[in-house]
Formats: sequence, C-alpha cells, structure tokens
Amino acid sequence: MNNIQLTKAIIPLAGLGTRMYPFTNSIPKSFIPIVKDNQFKPIFQILVEELLEAGIKKIALVINKSQEKFYSDFFKKLNNDIEKHIKYYYQEKQLGLGDAILCAKDFIRDEPFMLVLGDQIYKSFDSRSCTKQLIDTYNSINNNIISVMKEELNNIEKYGVFIGEKPQNRVYKITKILEKPSIEEAKKYNNKKGDYYIAFGEYILDKKIIKKLEEYKNNNPDKEIPFTEFLDEVYDELYCYIENGIMYDVGNINSYLNTIKELYQ
Repeated sequence: MNNIQLTKAIIPLAGLGTRMYPFTNSIPKSFIPIVKDNQFKPIFQILVEELLEAGIKKIALVINKSQEKFYSDFFKKLNNDIEKHIKYYYQEKQLGLGDAILCAKDFIRDEPFMLVLGDQIYKSFDSRSCTKQLIDTYNSINNNIISVMKEELNNIEKYGVFIGEKPQNRVYKITKILEKPSIEEAKKYNNKKGDYYIAFGEYILDKKIIKKLEEYKNNNPDKEIPFTEFLDEVYDELYCYIENGIMYDVGNINSYLNTIKELYQ
C-alpha cells in the first residue's frame, strides 16, 4: 500500500431496523439511545465521536435520504462543530453492505478508508479506544486490516471467520475467510490451532474493493451486494488485529438490552 494518511470513514446507517420495530417506525434505528458518559447518546453519535477522537477528519453517513433531517437537526442541537466533519450519502434500496460502500465511492476516491458498522458499539480494555487501536496498527503495518475478536467454536456458524497465521502482537495475516462455516469446515482450515476469530465491526481498506463491488453490481444490478466474501479475493495481503476490547451488537432487542446491562456494570 501507499503510505497515504487515513482521514476518512464510512458508517452505513440506511437499514430500516426491522428487528427493532415499532421503535424504528418513528425514528432511524441509529437514534436508539445508549448511556455513555452519564448521558443518553444515540448509537451513531457514539461512533462518530470515537472516530473523531481517533483522528478521523471526514465521515460519510450512508443513510436513506428521507432520514437526513433527523441527523442534521440533531447535530444542530448539539451546539458543537461535529457536523462540519459529516457528509451524507444515500442508499435508497437495501442491497447489502457492499452497496452501502458503493454509495460513498465518490467520498473515498483514491484514498484508504475506515468502515465502521452502524449497529455496533465498542468498549475498550486499553487506554485507547478500539477505533484508535486499529488505526494505530494500520499506521504501523501500512496494510489493509480488519478488527476481529475471539469466538467459541460452537458459535462460529453465525459469523464470518478469519483464519490466519499465528498472531504476533495481536496481528496476523489472513490465509482464509470462511463465511458462516460449519464447525467441521472451520476446524479443517484452522489446523487445530484452537482459536477462532470473527469480525469486530471495523475495517481499514484501500480502494481496490470498490472496483470489485462495482463489477458485481454491473453484472447483478438488482441483487444484494456481498462484502466479506470478496475480501480475500481482492487483497493479496490482508491482516487482522485482535481488539483489546468487546463489541456490543445493538441491532436487535435482546442484544440491545444486554448492551445496556453490560455497560452499567
């Protein structure tokens, strides 16, 4: 990779939040509140603030166009300068994560970018935030990198699993990506190493993925556009960083309630 400074991030937020109905009938799911710093904050605000504190300068929010007023009104009421770092892009059809990234391709241009999933938040066990940990590691190795966390073998059938070399200082090179593998398939590729890692929800990538996503969309204009499945196809070298922290999925009722409980402990 070229040593280009990382300044941009994308947060896909256009999902309808059907798992959180009826709350999301009236406001976008990213406005669901979490208590942080002794105050209620919507999920997207927590993500945006963590990105800015980690050194990101420009953030693309990929939203449904009808939702923009929710965001712009909210930022105005914050009475700070956060919105000057924000640019809105629109995803009108729910065609997957790959499509959400393509919606912001003009924002990315030729630069590396950070992708942060919009229905997850993070708690760091380090003096740095989880986002800052990944950015520091990216700056150190100067290569495409994904944040991951350890998962039990019995649970991996629900996730993408990132198989690779033995970790050194929490970093390892990917040798195989398995999308929702069976336990037997995962064991086969893992060579009995014992540890299995799944996506933590943050990625730092260069523009090569855009060409692949565009190619797929041109050939399949009405289909959902994959993302994880293309990563090891696109990149000759792709690394993982094992986050020193925990990820909370707030995309459904049970995990949202568990997040509230865990953060209060």
